[in-house]
Amino acid sequence: MWVNVSPRQIADLHFAELVAELTANHGVPALLLGLEIAEHAVRDVVTTENVLAALHELGVAGVDGKSRRCHPARGRRSSR
Repeated sequence: MWVNVSPRQIADLHFAELVAELTANHGVPALLLGLEIAEHAVRDVVTTENVLAALHELGVAGVDGKSRRCHPARGRRSSR
């Protein structure tokens, strides 16, 4: 499942905790979750990198920066 995430959400240090809570509450394994982010709109790169690292630790399947698809959350480009 892919979900759109705003730059404001991905720059929130508590976003990974929210994702963990929501996936647990709804019975969705993080491995099945992908996040789409408009990377051109990301302003706080350091915080975003920290949040992406936390999402990766949760097991989030991947992040699509809308200009390139990355798997896992801090991984390599795929050929999709």
